[in-house]
Amino acid sequence: MALSAPRGESVAIEIPYDLAAVRERDPGGLASWREFTRTAFQTCLGAGYSVDDFLVLREAGEGRSFYLLSPDPGPDRSDPRRSE
Repeated sequence: MALSAPRGESVAIEIPYDLAAVRERDPGGLASWREFTRTAFQTCLGAGYSVDDFLVLREAGEGRSFYLLSPDPGPDRSDPRRSE
């Protein structure tokens, strides 16, 4: 599966909110999700994006979860943890 390099300020990669439910409904579905998310992460990380956050949305008993990525600006020279 090939994905285009991301364009823009942010990217959201959705992952299954309830892995047990996916496994129950479609045992092969988890493998498809893993393949898709692996490709999405490799594409985004290869394009210079980094993971910033993890978001869970719940509404009307349903849940969705996402990794949020944005372009990596490079090392923060003001970060005191940065080694010279």
